[in-house]
Amino acid sequence: PEARIAAIQKWQKELTPETLAKADLENGAALFKKSCANCHKLYGEGKAIAPDLTGANRSNLEYLLMNIVDPSSIVPKQFTTSVIALTDGRVITGVVVSETDETFVIQTDKEQLSVSKGDVEESRNTGKSLMPDGMLDSLTVEQVRDLFGFLMPRK
Repeated sequence: PEARIAAIQKWQKELTPETLAKADLENGAALFKKSCANCHKLYGEGKAIAPDLTGANRSNLEYLLMNIVDPSSIVPKQFTTSVIALTDGRVITGVVVSETDETFVIQTDKEQLSVSKGDVEESRNTGKSLMPDGMLDSLTVEQVRDLFGFLMPRK
């Protein structure tokens, strides 16, 4: 979508090598821990709900921006969300991390749940990422700089 392309272009102009060199890496690490480590691992820290960022193409600013600004544009199947309607009226949205003949194990953004398939009324994969859109929207320019300074490998 045009708005996301515009956001990516805006951040590409803002996050120059000179700007990133001024990043407060401690603040960036704290922001990662608060906003990203609930799902992503980096250097062994964080959770493995979403892709491990340690080996990701983190030196490529455009790659990072595309995945953060538009997280559902390219999502490996194992990280897509499912919406599961239960017979008791509850609806669970999360990543199905394992499945047997009897149960689904679902990782939501907060917890991991085991659900009996007998309690499932309907299940469908959305093809979307568990990562919400707008992750950078609540951050200041300096916070985004610090986060990207921390995420990107240092030379």
